[in-house]
Amino acid sequence: MKHILCVPGVGPLLAAMLIVVSYMPDFWIASFLAGMRFHLAVWMLLSALLGWAIQRDRFHSVFVVLGLMVLGQCIYVLHSNGFQPASQMTQGRPSIAVLSFNILENNKKSKDVVELIETSGADVAILLESKPLAKHLDRLSLTYGHRVGCGAKTPSCDLMILSKRPLNNIAVQTLSGFRPDRFIKAEIDLAGQSIQLAAVHIVKPYFGYTQAAELRKIYYSLNKVDKPLLLAGDFNSSVLATNIQSFMTALNLNTVPFEPNTWPVIGTVLGLPIDHVMTSKPLAIKGLERLPDNYGSNHFGLMAEIVLMDDSKRAQ
Repeated sequence: MKHILCVPGVGPLLAAMLIVVSYMPDFWIASFLAGMRFHLAVWMLLSALLGWAIQRDRFHSVFVVLGLMVLGQCIYVLHSNGFQPASQMTQGRPSIAVLSFNILENNKKSKDVVELIETSGADVAILLESKPLAKHLDRLSLTYGHRVGCGAKTPSCDLMILSKRPLNNIAVQTLSGFRPDRFIKAEIDLAGQSIQLAAVHIVKPYFGYTQAAELRKIYYSLNKVDKPLLLAGDFNSSVLATNIQSFMTALNLNTVPFEPNTWPVIGTVLGLPIDHVMTSKPLAIKGLERLPDNYGSNHFGLMAEIVLMDDSKRAQ
């Protein structure tokens, strides 16, 4: 296989075939490949350029053009899904800091993760696969007086929300038969405006059509919410994936134009942004940064500053 891929023409042709499959609708393999479309386009472009440098023929020239077109389309999608207000637009606006981190259920550095959470400055911490933190809940409660998960509203210790502010109208749901309690909703106050907070951990896309079914369940739970929405967690797919695109469009969600890669932690330049923070208007993401360390996890966490751009509809 290694020698075959070195033959001029094979690399760009194979990449092109996978890209074509990624555009097929209602096909879970297509959605899986669509999440890697940017990487496939880079592969097609670079291998086509290499082939063209060797042979200088029209065949490779065509794939160079196709690679540039697909890259352009990916950049357009990533930019159109994102909105990040200019700094002057956010001055004086109410804001909330959110930490979202899949810490890994067998993480051996739980003390480091606890210290991270305590010193992060986050008002809300959304923690996935949080079992390693179970023995540190008393310590965490000193900083975060409100909790859902790990025995609070759930029998499991998996998805968990920690908050410095009261959490109201809490609801916990199971999305599929793979893992229980991986969808949590709660309302939180931001400068007198009630915000719908939602935390999710969605199954990997290669489990057939389960990921699409989980997304539909989340959509039906959130589509009638009449409050600004803040949604975060591990989606196990990038926003280039077809079903993630449809989900964001249906709920009028935005993220930042180009999200940080969060998985895998090895070779992050080639990684994927599969952990997301999304908002609906009038909320906007002022800043979204990847944590500088993975703290024993197979994901990097995200730190977001969320700004309320229009507070004219505050609760009276």
